[in-house]
Amino acid sequence: MSRNKLSVRLRGELPPSEDLTRLLGVAPTVDRRRGMPSIGSGGVQTMDVWAVELAKWESVRADEQMMQQAIATLRKMIPGLTTLDRSRCHAELYMSSIRDEEWGGFDLPSDIIAAAGEAKLELIVSILVSWPSDDEEMEM
Repeated sequence: MSRNKLSVRLRGELPPSEDLTRLLGVAPTVDRRRGMPSIGSGGVQTMDVWAVELAKWESVRADEQMMQQAIATLRKMIPGLTTLDRSRCHAELYMSSIRDEEWGGFDLPSDIIAAAGEAKLELIVSILVSWPSDDEEMEM
């Protein structure tokens, strides 16, 4: 099984969260600020990260209604995204896939790719393969 998540992610020196929420018309699902404790590493957050989850699914393809909602949300954000100072922040369409199987992939509709291009988003893809250890294989 795969666990996939598609988000718009901003990172760098960002305006205050309230300003971003107002500018983009959506509330963040992730809002981490420089100097806060970093998640997982025990260190300190080195940059601001603000993200909105667009879709989350557990198969190769998300259902059509979910993707249509993701596209609508992204299109709503485009005017605000195009006004951000890109010398101070990176704006990304961030695709995360955590895989439990040996091979596979994910599909994204052309409309979401077109909207990301219109918003001048970089595409970032993170794929993590969660492969069983030798002990787990022997138990099967």
